[in-house]
Amino acid sequence: MPSVLVGFRFRPTDEELISYFLYNKNNVGTMAEVPSMAAYNYNKIMPELDLYGDVEPWQIWETYGGSELYDQDMFFFTQHKTVNPDGLRIHRKVGSGGTWSEGEPGKLIFDPKHKQKPIGQKRKFRYENKGSDHNGSWYLEEYSLLLTNSANYVLCRLRQNIKTRKKRKEILLCQESSALPMSYIPVGFRFHPTDQELISYFLYNKLTEEASLYSYKNIVCEFDLFGTTEPWEIWDMYGGHELCNQNLFFFTKLKKASLNGSRILRKIGSSGTWSETDASKLIKDEELQKHIGRRRKLRYESKCSKHHGHWYLDEYSLLDAKSDYVICRLRKNNKSPLPLSEWNGNKRKYSALCQESKEKQKLLSVTNKKLMRKQSNVMMNITNNKNNLSDQPIDQTKRTEPCTKFKLFGVEIGSNF
Repeated sequence: MPSVLVGFRFRPTDEELISYFLYNKNNVGTMAEVPSMAAYNYNKIMPELDLYGDVEPWQIWETYGGSELYDQDMFFFTQHKTVNPDGLRIHRKVGSGGTWSEGEPGKLIFDPKHKQKPIGQKRKFRYENKGSDHNGSWYLEEYSLLLTNSANYVLCRLRQNIKTRKKRKEILLCQESSALPMSYIPVGFRFHPTDQELISYFLYNKLTEEASLYSYKNIVCEFDLFGTTEPWEIWDMYGGHELCNQNLFFFTKLKKASLNGSRILRKIGSSGTWSETDASKLIKDEELQKHIGRRRKLRYESKCSKHHGHWYLDEYSLLDAKSDYVICRLRKNNKSPLPLSEWNGNKRKYSALCQESKEKQKLLSVTNKKLMRKQSNVMMNITNNKNNLSDQPIDQTKRTEPCTKFKLFGVEIGSNF
């Protein structure tokens, strides 16, 4: 058993943060049917800290190693502070002059078993300090319990609002003692391997030392992803519908279109095809500083199926490997796919189609602006003409008189009004 369970990282759900971690911290009683928190040491992952004190958010981030994290958050238990001893209003000042300001209404979190029963609340805050360069650069998500007077602690997720990516260093699941078998994964940890781990550990060991992957036999299975089984059938067979923000992983063998050829056959199901949507990407080993494998992104295509565009496959292969084995990540496209009439399986053609559509919209926008400008000019001329007529004095000699004459039985009769 390795000292670190490769691929597992701390990615808890909102329900787990409240029903397991927060309930245990406040000694309310665990709702989830899982071992006690004592079975795994979470102190390093979720320490207790005053997030409403004199320490600035970025100082907390640096102290607990946030500067080395990549696309991850930090979790802390903290206690609320009231503005006055007898009041209910919460003090949310932080640092020298900052405030955690709530940006939107809180969200109820429901019991995982009883979907209609609320068990807690999630509130989102943003760091505000007009005199600081960090204004708006930090977010805080606060999880609290409902319907209990003994809840002294709340659980907070601290994250930085930046787009720049830093060196990857994630919270791994360490196998600290033999009392933690592979069959028990601590709460909040999920299988989220990196591209490098999929190639350098799983695929490499599959080809050289398969016995070392015995512990992962129910996590990375072997299945023919280029056979007659449809993607959605594979997804249901291996419990994909029960996963929460996770994917399925498989070892599979590539199939050649001909015995002596190099072209790979990527048919699937009755009429589907795994079509490559982007150029392949080389995967680099950061420690050895060399390329070790390749990743290809594939998309399920079948014009006659309602699942067209609903499935993705990430295919990982070793460089210069003689074996046909690859490791694949099967994932579902939860977003609405492109219309069948617009998608033709060729990214370049689709990009050209999108560009053409944008140009048409731009041309239409310019035409509409010209028409509006022309209409505006016409209305302005009409208004100016009216104003010019109203400003001119009326010539009394040319004023039209009302009709004062009419005929009666052929005789013209005058009338003065």
